[in-house]
Amino acid sequence: MSMLMRLGGMSSVFAGGCIAEKVLLGPFLKRFAPALMAPSPLLGGLVTKLFGAVIVVNVVASSCMMLYLSFIPGMARKKFTEKAKKNGDEHADERYAVPKLYAEGFSQEAKEFNCHQRAHQQALETYTNFVVCSVIGGIRQPIMTTLAGCLYIVARVKWAQGYTTPGGDPMNRYKASGGWGMHIWTSLLATFACAMSTGLGVAGIV
Repeated sequence: MSMLMRLGGMSSVFAGGCIAEKVLLGPFLKRFAPALMAPSPLLGGLVTKLFGAVIVVNVVASSCMMLYLSFIPGMARKKFTEKAKKNGDEHADERYAVPKLYAEGFSQEAKEFNCHQRAHQQALETYTNFVVCSVIGGIRQPIMTTLAGCLYIVARVKWAQGYTTPGGDPMNRYKASGGWGMHIWTSLLATFACAMSTGLGVAGIV
């Protein structure tokens, strides 16, 4: 119940942000920075020039972030294979070799490697949702969508750094992220709200 209440509260905040962008910030920028709010000639005027920020941050920069995360398990395979061998694991090469996604067993090396693997794998599980909702939401809410993208990238990197701290404790993805870990969900929900705003606008409801 508390989780539902929290989601409801966050959804209300994001809905308010979408309204504020359209009612307050949009007119302000049209008056004082009209070039940013001008229709983009590249896409036939269907979106404003600010949509370019959505592409740069939420698509290109986030793709670079995902590429960075993909290096984590790759480097960890070699590291934990060597550690396991030193600790007497006769099957270390097979245990940590591709195409195995996770290391089998309950050794400390296996726990730590699996945390490194999850730092990348878990990000993949929601990345499609993030990009699709960003592209759709950015049509109507380019500012809020771009800000959500900036938060998403920073939070994902900090979350992964927490996940890969020594010890193999999966809760470190939140506890050792410097408070950023939970914002992978904050930013994702924000893009959902922006996409919903675009959907309601297309339907002519609001």
